[in-house]
Amino acid sequence: MTLINIISKVVKEFESQLKANCFFNNHLESLDLQGFESGLHDSTIQLYENLAETILQFFTKSKKHKEAVDVFSQTKSFGKRKERETEVQIMTGKKIKITNYYASKVPDSHQESRHTFHAMYRTILKASPMYCSIISMASVICPSFEMASQILQMQGTKADVNRVRNISIQTGKKCLQNRVGIQFKPEETLAGKTVVVSIDGGRSCIRENKDELNSQGTHNLFDANWREPKLFVIHIIDPKTGKQSKNDIPLYDCTFGTEEAFSLLEKYLTKLEIQKAEKVQFIADGAIWIWDRAKKMLLELGVKEDNIIETLDFYHGTEHLSAIIKNIPKRVNAQQKKTLYLELKDLLWNGKIEEIKEAVKKVIKRTNKNIRREFKYFTKHLKRCNYATFRSQGFLCGSGIIESGIRRIINLRFKCPSSFWYKENLEALIFLRATLLAKRWGFMITKLVEAEL
Repeated sequence: MTLINIISKVVKEFESQLKANCFFNNHLESLDLQGFESGLHDSTIQLYENLAETILQFFTKSKKHKEAVDVFSQTKSFGKRKERETEVQIMTGKKIKITNYYASKVPDSHQESRHTFHAMYRTILKASPMYCSIISMASVICPSFEMASQILQMQGTKADVNRVRNISIQTGKKCLQNRVGIQFKPEETLAGKTVVVSIDGGRSCIRENKDELNSQGTHNLFDANWREPKLFVIHIIDPKTGKQSKNDIPLYDCTFGTEEAFSLLEKYLTKLEIQKAEKVQFIADGAIWIWDRAKKMLLELGVKEDNIIETLDFYHGTEHLSAIIKNIPKRVNAQQKKTLYLELKDLLWNGKIEEIKEAVKKVIKRTNKNIRREFKYFTKHLKRCNYATFRSQGFLCGSGIIESGIRRIINLRFKCPSSFWYKENLEALIFLRATLLAKRWGFMITKLVEAEL
């Protein structure tokens, strides 16, 4: 029997079941639209599962599949292979038993499954790429694994909490093996573009196990301390509007440790040919760990100094203006302080840093050490506060793109006092969520399952 005949048989059985059930008329006649849709959805899922099972079982028993296995095995230097049944979990969560060839011996460098089917088709924990994609997407977009499991099952995808957790973490770790490029668009480059780069830290509670058990001797004791995952963004500025380009999508990634974050950022910028960019704006808050490394990194990557625009986030600058006002003596009344703050803010917005000092000294002749400390802050970032120039040249003045990224990518999903994450698992999940929110999920999944034959 040919595959076409087998498929036709499955479809005819589906048609017969629909005619026998007649649930369409029953539900619609009783004004039960929800029941109609639910029944039709369940029926089409069953059809999909039957077709997938029929086709996969037919193909894995075919001569063409055996030939493909032989070619793959030779490429990977597999030893003798034995026929052994395995199963694969498809998009709906159904597990299908299929014919498979198991390699009794593989090279030491081979880290994938010895089951040739799973190695060839890049399954993860015996789950198909579509199942992994759906599960992982729900896992990182929902507020918890439990909620993801509930929503998936309501949509007809079988997935308990443990399966959701394990699949998403393993999918994320798999992506991290080729993290610099796996979410890129085809032939993506920064050549000839005006680029904005920013970096900042979020907050997550990290679980660190101790070498001792609890009083019952059943579980490891652990510390749960707040850590700062470092998130960075690479995006394109539209030179016509001076805003983030609507035709280009941002690129995010995150890791722990200052040196690690800049090392990872450097790899991204290298692969994207940052040295060919028209202009590169690096914008951030006043953190020393950022500004001690940013320009040096860009110069080492081949970006010309004249093409680098360093910018202190304007809104962080206003916080230091507030600190000045806070330290002005009480003899200056509230209305005078408010008027002075608005004046200072206007001066900062126009990049007139030296005039900020003069404006303050008109109100108080003698400044205290706290105010002088704030003056030094602005002097240190003097060239990074030319906001009037930045605006006239079409550059950003605020780091909203990274502040928003911290909130949406890290804080809304992974910042919770009652959630304790293993660092390696958290990094994998943040990567998935960042890729999804940046609208790069399709590129990532396509590259994840590309066969290396």
